[in-house]
Amino acid sequence: MPRRAPLVTSAFLLASLCLAACTGKTSESGPGGAGGGGGSASGGGCVDVELSTYDLSCQQDSDCIVISAGQICPGDCDCGGSTINASGQARYQSAVSGIQTGVCGCPLENEPQCLGNVCTICRGIPSDPPACGSAVADAGADGSVCVDVDLSTYDQSCQSASDCVDITAGTICTGDCTCGGAAINASGEARYETTLASLGTSTACPCPQSGAIACIQNKCTVCGNGPNQPAGCPAGG
Repeated sequence: MPRRAPLVTSAFLLASLCLAACTGKTSESGPGGAGGGGGSASGGGCVDVELSTYDLSCQQDSDCIVISAGQICPGDCDCGGSTINASGQARYQSAVSGIQTGVCGCPLENEPQCLGNVCTICRGIPSDPPACGSAVADAGADGSVCVDVDLSTYDQSCQSASDCVDITAGTICTGDCTCGGAAINASGEARYETTLASLGTSTACPCPQSGAIACIQNKCTVCGNGPNQPAGCPAGG
């Protein structure tokens, strides 16, 4: 009498192989990707872009590029939202080269920054990475909303005064005047504007004459007109 067990076993193996190979989904495996080639999708399937397998280190903002992380499938929106060191750009492009993404109305995305030597995107929301120091909106009893712009969490380095922009630091609430008085590197301007976007602050205010923005000892500084100026400012402004 013929034995049927090998046929059952063969059918089971074929079904298992198809379950693993017929999903159309690939995944990167480690820093070099699948086989070192970046894990590009094939057959119109999906690909998993695992952010943790990329180099996120940096020395300056220009070291970072924007990518889309997570599972990416045909027709998905390629709106970015994550950032890696530019050294991984070729691997990322190889990984997603077989994915035909859709045409989407992506929201305005802030530029990546190098914060604490890590490529980071700050959105001015509570879920931002800790290095962003993003202000958390706090609703007061009178219905006003306030944020705390912590100057120490912004990049204040510079090579010349043109690298710097004027901002208002400290606690800022709905309807407050934004009269400046502090300076940061221009790379943080988008983050600052995002932080204040929900407040409805006023620029039509009787603000005192603003001091001159200067780059003193490679730090963005506001030099005023009084006798007590930051070290390095001209005496009396």
